[in-house]
This record gives sequence, C-alpha cells and structure tokens, in this order.
Amino acid sequence: MLVLNLRNVLTGKGIDEPKAWLKKAGIADDTSKKLLNPKRKYISLEHLEIICYTGYLLPSDIFIWQPDSKNRDIANHPLQEIRSGQPMPDLNYINGKLSLKNIKKAEELMKKLYEEELEERKKKIEERKKKKE
Repeated sequence: MLVLNLRNVLTGKGIDEPKAWLKKAGIADDTSKKLLNPKRKYISLEHLEIICYTGYLLPSDIFIWQPDSKNRDIANHPLQEIRSGQPMPDLNYINGKLSLKNIKKAEELMKKLYEEELEERKKKIEERKKKKE
C-alpha cells in the first residue's frame, strides 16, 4: 500500500510548519490539513505538482510503500526504493548540535551536493532531448 508521507518529508527538509508552508505554496488550509494526515488515501495531481515544484521534490519522495496482503513483498521490486522504515533525517536537530565551524562545513558540503544534483538533472534532461530527436 502506498502511504502519503508528506509531513515527515517536509519536516525532514527543515520546514517546521508544514501546514503554513503548504498554504504559502497555494494549497487551502482545509486541504493542507488533510494532506498532512498520514491516513490520507488521495492527493490530486494538481496538489502533487505544487508540492513537488515548490519543495524541489519528486512524487516518489512523498510516498512510502508498505507491502500488504494484496501485494507480495518482492525483494527486487522498484517499490522497495520507497519502502517504509527509512526515517527522514532531522537536519534541524543535527544542525543544533554542531559548532559554527562545522555548520559552515556542512553548508559547503550541502552546496556541493546540490551542485552535483543539478548537474545530474541537466544530464538527464539532455539525454531525454537526444532520445526525442
């Protein structure tokens, strides 16, 4: 079963007030409250796109998979990549425990990772363009 894991993902990204963040992104209060409920069974494609675009996320980032009786637990199935049980890191907690010197080092490392991620995205876009030609 796929489960919407939005609250954990947003707090893992350092967003302390997910409901306020969703509202700022353009999602109504009532809808935000529903989307943050882990028992939620539905998300519109419009809201999914808003969340992914605003939060620099992929749709697969906000879902976790929990095998149930309907779905066999197949070891090499692609859904294993989003299987539950892998908690989001609490960067705010970690950040609060670091010295200023190490916070600066962490920032440099994160910037480097971000730049690498951007390069990977650019390569994938170029590959898709070449395939279309």
